[in-house]
Amino acid sequence: MAENRRRLTHPDWAEDVREGVNTFLDSCDPHENLYAVSDFDNTITIFDTEDQMLGYQLDTMSFAIRPEDMEWVLCAGTGALKKKDEAQHRRFLDLAADAASAYAVLWDRYGGFSAAGAAPEKLPEILKDLHWAEFSAKAVCLFNMAYGLLSPEAADLWMMHFYYGMRREEIYRLSARMIEAYRDRETCSKAWQSPEGIPSRAGTVTADWVYGYSVSENMQELVRALHENGVDLWICSASDIDAVRASVDAFGLHDSVRGVLGMTPAFDSEGRCTLDYDLETGFGCYSLPGGEWEPMKRPTRAVTCEEGKVTAIRNALVPEYGGRGPAAGFMDSEGDFAFCTSFDSMRLVLCINRANRRPEDGGSLMARAALFQKAVREGRAKAAANERSSAGPAVGTAGMETSGTETVYLLQGRSEQGLRGFRKGPESLLFGGKGAILFQKQDNILLHERDLREAKSVREILGSRRKLEKET
Repeated sequence: MAENRRRLTHPDWAEDVREGVNTFLDSCDPHENLYAVSDFDNTITIFDTEDQMLGYQLDTMSFAIRPEDMEWVLCAGTGALKKKDEAQHRRFLDLAADAASAYAVLWDRYGGFSAAGAAPEKLPEILKDLHWAEFSAKAVCLFNMAYGLLSPEAADLWMMHFYYGMRREEIYRLSARMIEAYRDRETCSKAWQSPEGIPSRAGTVTADWVYGYSVSENMQELVRALHENGVDLWICSASDIDAVRASVDAFGLHDSVRGVLGMTPAFDSEGRCTLDYDLETGFGCYSLPGGEWEPMKRPTRAVTCEEGKVTAIRNALVPEYGGRGPAAGFMDSEGDFAFCTSFDSMRLVLCINRANRRPEDGGSLMARAALFQKAVREGRAKAAANERSSAGPAVGTAGMETSGTETVYLLQGRSEQGLRGFRKGPESLLFGGKGAILFQKQDNILLHERDLREAKSVREILGSRRKLEKET
């Protein structure tokens, strides 16, 4: 190992993760022009950028939406829900109408709003207003319905609508303000309650929200170690690209990140965000010295979630690296499973353990694969006696082999409590939990135990998606 190599040393790494990443870094030849791709929300960050942005928008009334447009904005892109569940679609429309009505009252009463938020002298009075309680509670309920009932792509596109009317730099500054407000705030929850006494179509509602946003010292160390060992790090996120740029800058990662691929809403001739999505000319961004950003020349042509992340990487990054895919992937959930299992170039996959995912979720599959591979290395699994490779070939999103090269899978635990951070093992401490766990759901525990008894390879575990979907 060269003396000047940067290695992971922070004490709050799982030991096998620190060793595995350092082995990967040691193997990287700067002349190879390698690159890695990381998800952003709940991988580099702890908690989700767009979730926290909405909470902050509501708490500060940072909206550029005119009152006559609010109901239309909230309902746009939800037509598929009518075909799926007409009753739930009617419920969604009722909540949107109530939220828009309350927003119009607030707009008239307090002189309108903007991307910069309500005037500081007016905000305390606004937050005591019953119509603010009505608007905010029902906006959060709409958020929960969108992510509970729409497809992941439709839900992520719907979330962009809260930026309607904003310019790109206004979205950037909004994200920067959110980070300033939440990064040093211990994780906490709030119950949003709509009031009685205000006429409404949907009635009173209650919805919970979790606050907190950070990038752990561990993840900052990893990002810088990749850069200092000659590995370009690209972020590929289902959050708005300008919000992600702001987070990269706010946490001091600009000079260590090569660039960002993210959601690219379309902007009108005046530079204001529309409800459309830019599939044709939506570019990623390079990070440049001095804190500057520059658009890429190749469009991603993708909604950057799930399979769309694979499309974005193939369109924007693979040509830049001579037709090669990423050497490492960093992930946490279903939205990242495809890009971490679709490239035969992948040497290392690190999964952040969310611990609360469903068995068929890509995050759960990857967590089980990493735990199985670790058990094989330590000689604790029955499958260790099998002469096959402990990892087997990498697996494509359809469960097909894509490489004969062994991929190392690692699982890192985290704490969602207090000021949030990583833990010295694969178990995670969820917000509100009383102890660190590998899995919250019993089905995952049983499947993991079955893996250790019966599975032959990581390939078998990662390729079990269809069987899992039938069983669940």
